[in-house]
Amino acid sequence: MANTFSYQTLVDSSKKAVIKITGTLTNTNETSNVKIMGRTLGGALANDSNSNVLVTAAGAVPRTHYRYTVARVMGSVAIPSGYAQLNWDGATQASMLNLSGTFDYNLSQGGLGVLINNAVTPNGNISMTTVGVSGECSYTLILELHKDGLDFNMGQVQRPQDFNHPPFGVTP
Repeated sequence: MANTFSYQTLVDSSKKAVIKITGTLTNTNETSNVKIMGRTLGGALANDSNSNVLVTAAGAVPRTHYRYTVARVMGSVAIPSGYAQLNWDGATQASMLNLSGTFDYNLSQGGLGVLINNAVTPNGNISMTTVGVSGECSYTLILELHKDGLDFNMGQVQRPQDFNHPPFGVTP
């Protein structure tokens, strides 16, 4: 039996996204498989050849990096002799979390902060590598992402005056 995966968008608003990722693995580890691409999240901005912001990345030149943070990771990883590792992608990956068993890391509550992309030359993607898969193993992950208005449309494209963006800055 081959490895199977699923990806489901539970929420994709102007300020956050909640993504559910599942997988069933049979005797084969995953190696740096991209799970979330920043440019595919709703409201992802892009630049044209003159560096003007376009409304969405669809059909446009995407940015090289999309900023968002991971505020919560919950789920379960059933790899009896191993774990799943979430990574920020870039020229050099940066390990985000090693996950095993059942967990709920609600980082945005209790003053813990959020996970910020610290990959070298980041591209805004999250990938996953599994370690120790033998027999049939599985995982279910739910990630809550908080979007940054520098790379995602939170209304500033349609009404820049509300965001005090030049040349529509509010004057006293």
